[in-house]
Amino acid sequence: MCKAEVEIFNALGVPLKESMCSQTMGLRIDEVVSHWYAIFPWTGVSQSAVAKQIINRLTLPRLKAVGFLNQ
Repeated sequence: MCKAEVEIFNALGVPLKESMCSQTMGLRIDEVVSHWYAIFPWTGVSQSAVAKQIINRLTLPRLKAVGFLNQ
């Protein structure tokens, strides 16, 4: 999960590194997004849209791998 978070947050200009992910371990995705937004606010993309991007990045490959999206 951390790799997806780092890639998505970095694209928003948030200087997140994998070593920083432990700070939000155990939080829900929306809480993770809120946490990083409070420290490194970005513009142009809502927090809910960022949360959806992270969820999609994590779930879509798994759904494709098991053939769920091929039906």
